[in-house]
Amino acid sequence: MNDTALSPEHLKHIAGAQKLLLWCIAGCFLFVILASITRDSEAPNGIGLMAASFASLYGVTSIIAFITTILLAGRAFNSIIIGILLGLIVLVPCIGLLMLLGINQRAVMILKANGIKVGLMGADMAQFKDRG
Repeated sequence: MNDTALSPEHLKHIAGAQKLLLWCIAGCFLFVILASITRDSEAPNGIGLMAASFASLYGVTSIIAFITTILLAGRAFNSIIIGILLGLIVLVPCIGLLMLLGINQRAVMILKANGIKVGLMGADMAQFKDRG
């Protein structure tokens, strides 16, 4: 795929999905850490109410990441089939986080190749007002 021949609208969609994906990555890491910290050895199965709550939030974040991955990978790789396959891999714990980081890196490469400045939490959407 020629990354330099993308329309401003296409780039805007990639940047928006990448920003949401970054929040999903941050949420997944946060909820895994919080669920691990709040484990209760006194509770049945070693999981207390707080840990179960954080684990549930991790599940919701993973579903949002699944949908976002389909949208972002579909645009980044120009194939919805690849988007769906990568989205299914995202649902696997640990491997999914690595896949999210890889898809994010692909989006960053596409945006930078098209002259979009990308910061820590994605591209500033104000850059797209100048592009049409």
